[in-house]
Amino acid sequence: MHPFQLAAAGQQRLARSEESPGKGSQLGQVPKQLEDALDSASKWAFDAFTLDAAACGHPLSILAFWVLQQSGLCSWARLDEG
Repeated sequence: MHPFQLAAAGQQRLARSEESPGKGSQLGQVPKQLEDALDSASKWAFDAFTLDAAACGHPLSILAFWVLQQSGLCSWARLDEG
């Protein structure tokens, strides 16, 4: 499973337990908290704890995949980005 999908699935489970059914993020979509955490990943003020909370237990794999995408290595290595 794709790292972003792992986080989305975790966020969806979390949302179901906190809200009414059907309000969680869809699988394949990047949750807003995760998107915000990754937006700051290239800055000195990067908060690894925020990423950890948003990534639902998969912060390193998600951050590594994000770095590969940002650097263009995903397309160079022909990795599936979907």
